[in-house]
Amino acid sequence: MKRIILFVLLSLIISSSSHAFADLINGGFETGDFTGWNLNFQEPSDLAIISNGSDRVHTGAFSVSFSFNSSSPEAVIWQSFSTINGKVYTVSFNFGTIAWTDRTAGLRIEILGSGENTLISQDLIRQGTGTGRVDDWSYEEFTFTADSSSSTIRFTDITPVSHASDAILDDVSVNIASCDCTDSDGDGVIDQWDKCPNTPLESITTSSGCPAVLGDISKNDKLGIEDSINILQTLSNSDTFEEDPITYFDEDLGNLTSDSNSRIEYPNSIAMSNKFINTLGNVNVENFEGFNDKDALPLTVTFDGGANATLDGNTNQIFYIEDSTVSYKGTFPISGNYFLKSNDTFSITFEKELYALGFFVTDYEKTAIIQIRFEDNSGQLKEYQMPHTSPGNNGAVAFWGVIDNSFPFKKVTIIGGNSEDGVAIDDLTINSN
Repeated sequence: MKRIILFVLLSLIISSSSHAFADLINGGFETGDFTGWNLNFQEPSDLAIISNGSDRVHTGAFSVSFSFNSSSPEAVIWQSFSTINGKVYTVSFNFGTIAWTDRTAGLRIEILGSGENTLISQDLIRQGTGTGRVDDWSYEEFTFTADSSSSTIRFTDITPVSHASDAILDDVSVNIASCDCTDSDGDGVIDQWDKCPNTPLESITTSSGCPAVLGDISKNDKLGIEDSINILQTLSNSDTFEEDPITYFDEDLGNLTSDSNSRIEYPNSIAMSNKFINTLGNVNVENFEGFNDKDALPLTVTFDGGANATLDGNTNQIFYIEDSTVSYKGTFPISGNYFLKSNDTFSITFEKELYALGFFVTDYEKTAIIQIRFEDNSGQLKEYQMPHTSPGNNGAVAFWGVIDNSFPFKKVTIIGGNSEDGVAIDDLTINSN
């Protein structure tokens, strides 16, 4: 009964929505990563979330830097969002540059509609000031008319290759354009879009302002086979209506000297791992206890639930510590005596599609920023940057995980671990079904 009530409530919300705002995710990048955005770049340094204070961030704590410490400006970020065919929308954002006075940085903003029809395409170029910060943000605003129920916003770095300059992006927003928003009959649909004026008060209406048929997910004003399938799918799902993706992170800062062989306590990381596992319910874990000391990649790993994967990468190997109270320059295992010691990028290729991954990192120092790149069957990429409090000092421990039902993946590349003495990766955790 509870699930049926939830479904009916969800149906009412969907039916009565007037789409006043586009459902753009993480337009201000305040998650501290690229949640909601798709990415394409050649090098990790082509694109970065930055948080260097107000001189590089317009609003909040984070912004995006294109060509961050890179001379190959080809990075692209994009995401799709819901629109109403024929309605006018406004896209706005703040754009800045970090460059020498004789150099420029540039971005291309595009809005794509049905069949990748170009609705907006504008190249923006700004001169540098040579101060190492954004001295003068440029507020940009454009309008477009949607030609379908979904549109895509795309930003492309067009900085000249020889300039090695940074284009900075913040506060991306898409809203329905200003209009006469009078709603005479009070049904939540403004008059200019209301196909059924004078609807009785407190009526449940569709986005066109006409009386709704409860359960009519297909919005054709009748209940059919498609609606029945949707009802069955909803009833078979969990009661949890959280949006994808959901990221999990916490850390325990290290306080060890560079020559210490001690370990710190890490209650925050353990608690976040437990939350991640409890959300999934059933998980499979690889803790590297089935390998030998100094085993080098590539390796075939078998998670405890039978999910096979190939671990590959250079300057990475299995490491063994016998004494459970000591570390090797701050690195140590979470479970047992073995862990993967990483001094470089490594990848995990799975035999089947997954939607969740989590892991522990020890000796996560301030120089060891880690990026996690997911790849699906079609080669599309989705990337996250693992947060980190600076300075981390020796021996810091962190747990990071993500659950994303909307992006099933078969390969994960973990970029980082390039601190002086590397990091330890342990207890790789995946969903079991």
